[in-house]
Amino acid sequence: MRRRHTSKISEKEFFNLKNKSMKSLRCKENCGREVKVDSNTESVICSICTSKKAPPEDRLLNQSKPKNETDKKPRGWKFMKQFVDKNGNVFEKGIENTELKGKFKPTEIKVKSKRERELAKVAKEERAVKRFERKKKILRKENKKKGKLLEELRIDE
Repeated sequence: MRRRHTSKISEKEFFNLKNKSMKSLRCKENCGREVKVDSNTESVICSICTSKKAPPEDRLLNQSKPKNETDKKPRGWKFMKQFVDKNGNVFEKGIENTELKGKFKPTEIKVKSKRERELAKVAKEERAVKRFERKKKILRKENKKKGKLLEELRIDE
């Protein structure tokens, strides 16, 4: 692809061009916020006022919350071999099995405390450091072997 030859613009000219193409307008809803817009724009409504105008259903469209406390399921329940919710519904790999409803006890959900999660994170980091040190040690050995081979080749010549 060919490069285009462009002439250099001084900082002052660049600043003037930037200001000509953009301007700042106050929100039409009198909230006092200023919004940067194109120079052709006559009026503007800021994003906050726009979201306030939207009906509550539209605001929460992206956020799906369970309807009841019983609808809450733990992360990864679809991948469990068998999961039984509080109502007795049995799910096998995310698919409900109506024949087994009420035959099993609800699955117990083990929630790790904040301290346990932090300890697990520290342990994971320590394992990563050990793995890195092992790889580094192996690379050093390989480099020594390569160095010895190169020295032998130089001596032979």
